[in-house]
Amino acid sequence: MKKKLFDFRLYTEALRQLRSFAVFSLLPLLFSACYFSLHTISFWASRFNTPELMNENLPIYRDAFALHPYLPHLCLLIAPLLTFRIFFFLNSRKGSDFYHAVPQNRLCLYGSFLAAVWTYLALLVFGSSLISGVCVAWIRPGFIAFRWPELLSFAAGAFCMSLYVSAASACAAALSGTLFTAIITSLLIIFAPRLILYHLAQGIISTGKVLLEDHLFFLVDSRFHLPSVLILKSFGNSVMEQQLPVYLTERSSDLSTFLSAPVQIYTVGITALLAGSGALIFVRRPSETAGLAAVSPRLNSAVGLLLSFLICLKTLLSVEVLAGTRAYTISLWALVLPVFLLAVLVLFLYQLISTRKLSSLKNALKTLPFLLVINLLFCGILLLSGSAIRHFRPAAEEIESVRYLGSDFSGQDIDAFFQEETEKADLRSPFLKQLCAEGLRTILDAENDNYQQDGRLLKVAVRVKGRYHYRLIYASEEDCARLTEELLRNESYIHCYKLLPDADDPRLTLDSDTELARKALRPLYQALLKDAAAVSDADWYHLISGEETDIYALNNLHIRFQGNEEIKQMIIPISSRFPSLWKTFWEAREQKAGQVRPLLLTQLERLSRFPVAGNNENCIILTLHTQEKEFAANISFTNSDGTWLINHSEPAETILSELAACLQKESAAPLAPDLPIVEINLSAPQLEVDGSSSQQNRLHTFFCAGPALLSLLEQYITAPEEPQPIPVN
Repeated sequence: MKKKLFDFRLYTEALRQLRSFAVFSLLPLLFSACYFSLHTISFWASRFNTPELMNENLPIYRDAFALHPYLPHLCLLIAPLLTFRIFFFLNSRKGSDFYHAVPQNRLCLYGSFLAAVWTYLALLVFGSSLISGVCVAWIRPGFIAFRWPELLSFAAGAFCMSLYVSAASACAAALSGTLFTAIITSLLIIFAPRLILYHLAQGIISTGKVLLEDHLFFLVDSRFHLPSVLILKSFGNSVMEQQLPVYLTERSSDLSTFLSAPVQIYTVGITALLAGSGALIFVRRPSETAGLAAVSPRLNSAVGLLLSFLICLKTLLSVEVLAGTRAYTISLWALVLPVFLLAVLVLFLYQLISTRKLSSLKNALKTLPFLLVINLLFCGILLLSGSAIRHFRPAAEEIESVRYLGSDFSGQDIDAFFQEETEKADLRSPFLKQLCAEGLRTILDAENDNYQQDGRLLKVAVRVKGRYHYRLIYASEEDCARLTEELLRNESYIHCYKLLPDADDPRLTLDSDTELARKALRPLYQALLKDAAAVSDADWYHLISGEETDIYALNNLHIRFQGNEEIKQMIIPISSRFPSLWKTFWEAREQKAGQVRPLLLTQLERLSRFPVAGNNENCIILTLHTQEKEFAANISFTNSDGTWLINHSEPAETILSELAACLQKESAAPLAPDLPIVEINLSAPQLEVDGSSSQQNRLHTFFCAGPALLSLLEQYITAPEEPQPIPVN
């Protein structure tokens, strides 16, 4: 009989058997694809309910994750469901004998059935993704903006993950004879290697102290394992962030890894390896395995042994204590021994549940020495690896060049935006080489972390003998200041901070914490690019890197850019230190402020004539903005008769009348970025002409502060040199 990998009749039969399961799986995918998009359209349509508001604020930008939020989660569930369903005959002796007796060979049976599963996965994943895009593009054209390439790339990442999980489930089904053991084995195939590699990496990092967690070998980088990324994204912000290191909960939980081409290629490669292994096992699998725990008792014992070892992993990371003083040895064993006993208990329980025979406990007893040996081997690898890392202490003369990767100070988000480019700049300054050599030794020789209080931890790539070693080094504040001077001398490094994306780049998304319409944000970014072109590279670096801590920011411009492999985000302060941005911001503010000024003046005049009952929500907040600072004061009333008070003396009529008169004179003057500006927030009942009130009214606008208004505000807002709070009653 000629062997072949695929048979169309077996393939169509598998499609028929999986049809009901596929339809059932399609329902939640359609919910994820349509509901959130329709909900977004419905919500914002109620907010932007006039053509003017729609023209100012649309389109609303949404990424692929927002359009189809539960796609990867559902793939993680649907893929094993379809796989276990089509290979369910392996758990029944009658079904196993029947399918193993069909004319087609076993390899053909395996390939045809797995192809049917993958066909449905492709239809479900890409079909629902296309529906989500069509739902947004056709129902309300122009309402939500998104990128089709990003959506399809996201779907491709979810599809790769579903193939990986499906191949692991098929391999587990071939190894097992019951559904219980198949599920346990599939979970171990998917997660056990990653858990072991992750804990190995974390143990090496903790013993070595100086490794960079985001520059490890890709096989131990959890971001390459999409199921782990997905689970940590779902739970990392609640319970798991308190139990796991920051690296795993923050970096690995970023769903942008689904868009990464290297991650997708890696996942496809692992899928091919698992699918090939599953085919080999399926071909050699005895039909008598159906109903048994596994194809052999030894394999079942190995599964139980692996389960037990995973329980011990977290505790084994405490092995670094063995390298310290003897005083900790007793507490270490007090921690390790209970966990080891728990692992033994799990081993016995698995054997009993999987085999349903008391005699299987003998096999569990035989595996105990192996469990102990594996734990000791793991500890030995940690200690030896940590020792090797601690012995890497190059002298300044041995360092060929240095790449600066950022630090732990406030500008690290800015650094991350430009990191892909700045990492390419090789720095050969003798000072940097000496700093790296001494800073590395400082961390390795330190007995505690007290040294960090007087300096910073810097991330560098040290090149020794043609190879880059990524390390943490310590630098004092004085050395950090000199480091900045060294960086300013490197034109290629400083120029990287001017490599901002073009304003019309479709991968660019802008947002802000202001009341400006979305249409006004693009001119703000264009003004930022103009500021970048107008100053020197060194001056721009000081402004953009976050080292200028005294910058007064009225609001912030949020920049989000979809890079090659991840989403980059940066926050730029809207400050007078960026002249074009500052000017464009106030020009955009003027249009909105001019619409609200008449309403606010009317309410101030009515409030002066008709006092209202006092409560804590009724107040006027005056804020004076200059190019460098802001000064604020509250005018509120809480007394029973509704009299407005500031300093316990002046009545409401006098205060509000004078304020309304001055503001009336200034209302026609446009906002000027080089002059003081008064921001007013009014919270009081909506008063009609006759003094009757309705709902609470909140008005917010700006006035140009001329001499008369500034003179009036002097009694409420103190001199800029010594701002004092105004009493609030």
